[in-house]
Amino acid sequence: MTLSSDTLQNFPTYQSFTVPPNTLQGSPLQAELAFSVGMWDNLEVVIPAGHSGQTGLQVVWQDKQIVPFNDGAWLVADDDRITFPLGMYSAYPNLVVYGYNVGIYEHTFFLRLSVRGAIPGGSNSVPVDQLGIYA
Repeated sequence: MTLSSDTLQNFPTYQSFTVPPNTLQGSPLQAELAFSVGMWDNLEVVIPAGHSGQTGLQVVWQDKQIVPFNDGAWLVADDDRITFPLGMYSAYPNLVVYGYNVGIYEHTFFLRLSVRGAIPGGSNSVPVDQLGIYA
């Protein structure tokens, strides 16, 4: 039996990225986040209330900035959930994230990647109903 991309189930994979206070834009925190191999449909970024324009996020895949789409730009928001359509297959499951935080409190960004063909229950798969911020 052959599965097409239309018959593969879509599983969300979830990661968080916390940036400590006093992390300057010119020297952002960098981390590599592991997701699942498969067809990447959408990347949802949740920025909880409290960031208040004092934080910024960039997401890079294979040396190409994908969030925000404009190279060198930063995603700056507060109390927002933004979905970025990707529509690409990735055999390389890692994203590099950069963040700054000029505030006095640490702040966390939440990333949810919808992946078709991901193995449910894998180490980075989290059922969406278990994530309070997505309920």
